Amino acid sequence: MSISTENFIKTIYQLDESPAIKLNSTELAAKLKISKAAVTDMLKKLGDQGLVIYEKYSRPTLTNAGRTWALKIVRKHRLWETFLQNHLNIPWEKIHNEAEKLEHASSDYLTDYLEKFMDYPSIDPHGDPIPDKSGNLPYIENQLLLADVKTSGNYRISRITDHDPNLIEFLKKHQLGPDSQIKIKISDNQFPGVIFYKKQKIKITGNLDKMIFVEPQE
Repeated sequence: MSISTENFIKTIYQLDESPAIKLNSTELAAKLKISKAAVTDMLKKLGDQGLVIYEKYSRPTLTNAGRTWALKIVRKHRLWETFLQNHLNIPWEKIHNEAEKLEHASSDYLTDYLEKFMDYPSIDPHGDPIPDKSGNLPYIENQLLLADVKTSGNYRISRITDHDPNLIEFLKKHQLGPDSQIKIKISDNQFPGVIFYKKQKIKITGNLDKMIFVEPQE
């Protein structure tokens, strides 16, 4: 399978899993930086290969075979992110782009050894679950999408679900990241609210509250 096809299938999976972005041809084109016509052509091609269910004006859906391929690529990506941060000390905001390259260059044989070397990690540095060799995803308890937080209190940022440049810039600006301990103040029983972190008062804007998961702290 070509790199462009692997990226396409993986992007369908990621958009389908994202609470912040609607999966459609427009978003696929934006994420992959290709034209909508190219997206349509690729969807038709993958449909013929039995990897995608696609009908004009309808939301594309991965078949079981397509999802299996997507999880295989996601597994490689997240294992490499974990290795790059935990063993090479590359900052978490930098590892995504490097893992994008390595995921396509790694055989299944190498990936299995990489996983074994790191003692089978279940979570990557962004808090994303790492699929196992069979494509099973570990269950993560007690996570709330920031947009769904209804109670003021202490929380830990447990997962960054998107690599949108605006999100990364926002997090870097405020020195936030996975494992940051924050305090959330809710107004009118709904988000967007206000985050307090290291004496900063941070207002959440746009769709950022749908790209961050938090975990309640006692």
